[in-house]
Amino acid sequence: RSFKSLLSEKLAFQLDDAMRARVSQLPDDAGRPLVKIFESGRKPGYLAPLKGATFTQAEELFASRAARHVPGVRRSERAFSVYLNEARMDTFGKAYYAMKAQGATDDMLDMLRDFINISSGRGTIPKSLERFSPFLNLALFSPRLQAATLQLPRMMGRMMLSKNPYMRKMAARALVTFVG
Repeated sequence: RSFKSLLSEKLAFQLDDAMRARVSQLPDDAGRPLVKIFESGRKPGYLAPLKGATFTQAEELFASRAARHVPGVRRSERAFSVYLNEARMDTFGKAYYAMKAQGATDDMLDMLRDFINISSGRGTIPKSLERFSPFLNLALFSPRLQAATLQLPRMMGRMMLSKNPYMRKMAARALVTFVG
């Protein structure tokens, strides 16, 4: 799908709209879109906007908007955003249903959202540095990715200590992948 979105902007928007309209199958969610569940909570999940992304919202941050005028850059950025959004939503959907079946609390779901963001390279920059993120992007390559790399081991440790068996299983998989 992301390859198709590389070729067609219209198809990329259609894929994004379809993903955002997917509805939860659980009765306690009252037919809410799964993306609303992912983006809600105390620690919301992150989905990159395809239309009208600001400098700090885009998935691939370039130091200048001129880079988007280089042939292929804008298309690759769009395909990358579609791919990561689908990966985040698919991972959340599968884990959400499994964890809800095992009695997951809201805190566990917040931890799941954090884990998905961090493991997909979307770490949390401290609030005190958030306003400087455009400048950090000039000095560092992808500061959110670097933050995610530092935050992942701590997140895996928190998940290993969780009471939810599905979350412990996800953490064990991530640990094996991380260590290598």
